[in-house]
Amino acid sequence: MTSTNRMRTVFIENGLPIIEDHSDVTFLEWMNVEVREESHLSDLQLIDAIIDLIQAGETTVTMTPKQWLHQGIVSFPLLQINENRKTQILVTSNLAMTYREDIMYGRVSFDRGFLFNGGF
Repeated sequence: MTSTNRMRTVFIENGLPIIEDHSDVTFLEWMNVEVREESHLSDLQLIDAIIDLIQAGETTVTMTPKQWLHQGIVSFPLLQINENRKTQILVTSNLAMTYREDIMYGRVSFDRGFLFNGGF
């Protein structure tokens, strides 16, 4: 999948990739978090590390999701691109916390092959 309108996430549910549909959004930017060194962590520890990195501002913002180009990168959509950096961090952190809750309750998990091994 190469279109950024329908984006394959690094998460899976019931063994299938989670696809986010952004077709109703005409312009997106992406907040990218590098987690190459965190591959040994459990899913819950990994999402906590991602949230910590987002809140610390250790991210990059790009026009396309970097997770398609590099292993060990998680990309989150920025739907409010005109917002300041602080707001971008808050919105993205809240999205990651939603995934954290789903991981905690066993609804979703990371697709480690896709995330760390270039399984795409």
